[in-house]
Amino acid sequence: MKVLLLIRGAPGAGKTTIAEALIMGHLFDVYHEADKFFQGPTGYKFQPELIPEAHRWCRDKVGESMQAGYSVI
Repeated sequence: MKVLLLIRGAPGAGKTTIAEALIMGHLFDVYHEADKFFQGPTGYKFQPELIPEAHRWCRDKVGESMQAGYSVI
């Protein structure tokens, strides 16, 4: 059975830490977050004007993972 878990919270609240713990515990297969959109070969570069694009990218990644049969955070 595929499961989708959404985690929301303020910056620095521990969302990524929780997601990584659930992955490490083999309860979920993969996690996606909009912040990954801003990670490039030279590091993290946040650009507020690209937030809508980052959210679309994240939504698309979640959809691809779900279509592939993964449980996703």
